[in-house]
Amino acid sequence: MALGEIEAMIDPAALARIRAADQHPLVKVFAVGHEGTADGRLLDEAGAPLRRLYHYLRDTVQSLYDRLAVGTPIYPDRHGATMDAAGRVQIGEVVGRAVRDIKGAMHALAAIYLYPQFRDRDDDVASIEAFFAGDRAPDGSIIVRGIDRVTGIILGSSRHVRPAFPGATLHGAMQFFAFTKGSTMKIKLPDGTQVDLSAEQIKAAIHAENIPPSALYDDDALKADPRVGDMVSLTGRAAAARKADELTRKLDEERAAWTTEKTALAAERDKARGEIVGAKRAATVQSVGQERKLKDGQMAFLLRALPALKTEATTDEALKADVGKFVDEQLNEYRRLAKEVYGLNLDDPEPGNRPVTPADRRGNEQNPVINPEYLPPRREP
Repeated sequence: MALGEIEAMIDPAALARIRAADQHPLVKVFAVGHEGTADGRLLDEAGAPLRRLYHYLRDTVQSLYDRLAVGTPIYPDRHGATMDAAGRVQIGEVVGRAVRDIKGAMHALAAIYLYPQFRDRDDDVASIEAFFAGDRAPDGSIIVRGIDRVTGIILGSSRHVRPAFPGATLHGAMQFFAFTKGSTMKIKLPDGTQVDLSAEQIKAAIHAENIPPSALYDDDALKADPRVGDMVSLTGRAAAARKADELTRKLDEERAAWTTEKTALAAERDKARGEIVGAKRAATVQSVGQERKLKDGQMAFLLRALPALKTEATTDEALKADVGKFVDEQLNEYRRLAKEVYGLNLDDPEPGNRPVTPADRRGNEQNPVINPEYLPPRREP
């Protein structure tokens, strides 16, 4: 078990209290219960021990974790005749707890502080003493439904005792040291020898081996470090800001692309509508001519002038309005040409039967209705 995981389990208040008297506390982590079957001992009403098989469900292990309190006493080697603390030697106490899924089974873990005089014990197995609620199965075994109270934990060596749970074993150990500059700590090597190392030497060794913090501490321990928390927070905010900026940029690009595409589609749509409506120009002119009862000559003039009809209409109603204006303009031009070029006054009741008279011409010499170049030369009297 990584040191960081052990440290994350320990109750800070309990550790502070302990370190006030013990600068180098030793904490060991034991599994004290797990899903499966335990071969335990039940005290009957007379206090006589009865061997039973106990079946622990996942909820039972969670209940054990919930009832495992900081300060629960630790006893050595053997269970007492009762679960009372009187007359028993206490060698430590619970300072933390955790639940872990190990090899597919939920385990309740206890972080145990061993008092200095019991630090050298070779304990590697653990058993709990607890009050529980359960049901008796037909074969006499007990299905444990929940833990009411944990009164103590027994530590021992697997060379001498067998725990109720086969997996109730030692999972890790950690000794705390108060470093001052130049101070050293004793490190026990795998071969059993001890060496004195300073904090600087330990840091140098960690750097030399390129050991990352995640190999020494679990996620909870790293996040609990204020400096790491600040760095993660700043990094997270910066990453979030970059992500927001990138998202905003992409949205702006997509919005601009969509606006361009929408404008192009609208232009194509209007063009198509214009072409469709434009194809109806001649028919609309003829329809307006029929409504106004125009004569054949007028209709012929309008149709010859049709290329001059400019319209951006995209609906039949708008086209008809533009054609109405066009017809008015062209009929005025028709009258003007008839009078100036052909000498016909189309405003008379019978415009096709009477030419312009000399009197008409004389009355308009200052502002002739016929272009002067078409008049005969004037003769002096």
